[in-house]
Amino acid sequence: MTIKEMNTLRILEKKIVRKIYEPIKEGEPWRIRTSMEIKDTLQGQDIVIFKKPLHLRWYGHVESMQKQDMPKQIAAGKTEAVR
Repeated sequence: MTIKEMNTLRILEKKIVRKIYEPIKEGEPWRIRTSMEIKDTLQGQDIVIFKKPLHLRWYGHVESMQKQDMPKQIAAGKTEAVR
């Protein structure tokens, strides 16, 4: 995973969390949560750190497959198909 992909994933995570935790009403106006409030809510959990072990586990699963299985062929980049 590249640094650009990690940053994109973190930005998407913040957008989703903002939607889940909804705006706060302080007095009369409503306001969205700040990045620090979101960080406190997540308690230091990071989606990139959470996702990396899942990638490795999936890769191990694909590597244990037989050569003719489609996921293994796709991961190896050796797909041949006729439409």
